[in-house]
Amino acid sequence: MRDEDWLESHVQHLLSKCGRRLAVDIGANFGTWSNFLKPLFDRVIAVEPDDRCPEITGTEFYRMVIGKTSGVCTLWLSQEPQQNHLGETHPLHGTGGQPLKITQQTFDRLCAGRVPDFVKIDVEGAEDSILAGITNSAAYLKTSFLIESHAKESELVAILSRWGREYIKIPHPAPCPDHCWIAVPALT
Repeated sequence: MRDEDWLESHVQHLLSKCGRRLAVDIGANFGTWSNFLKPLFDRVIAVEPDDRCPEITGTEFYRMVIGKTSGVCTLWLSQEPQQNHLGETHPLHGTGGQPLKITQQTFDRLCAGRVPDFVKIDVEGAEDSILAGITNSAAYLKTSFLIESHAKESELVAILSRWGREYIKIPHPAPCPDHCWIAVPALT
């Protein structure tokens, strides 16, 4: 969990509410979360569009973007791979980047009928697009989600409310008011 030790109790709570078959790491970057999840789950799907980040061994790895629709989108590559974003500027720091056309799939297509037990999403401002691409939220009632929000909290809360899901807002310890994590425990 890299520099996110302050999240540990929330992660443990989410993990206590879900099964241990399949985890999905969207925005896998250099693999910190995927590597944390691998010994805990039978299978881990890792999604990271930036080829500056190596494929994560021991996972079902995809080099693409997950979003509301399937097709091709523009990913803006920042100097630091962990700051890539889908809008022309990063939602928190306003930085730009180099455009890259890349394949985009929906969450439903990524999972292909499999229901994950745990999903981590860290995609620099496109979190709501991933959830908006889920066509049958009832299929994921037993899925715990951990979502890093970059200025998208109200959009995420609106989607989760439509789904009838409870969530916990976890403020980021850095002094950044539009940056938090949203924990969504699986329904048991």
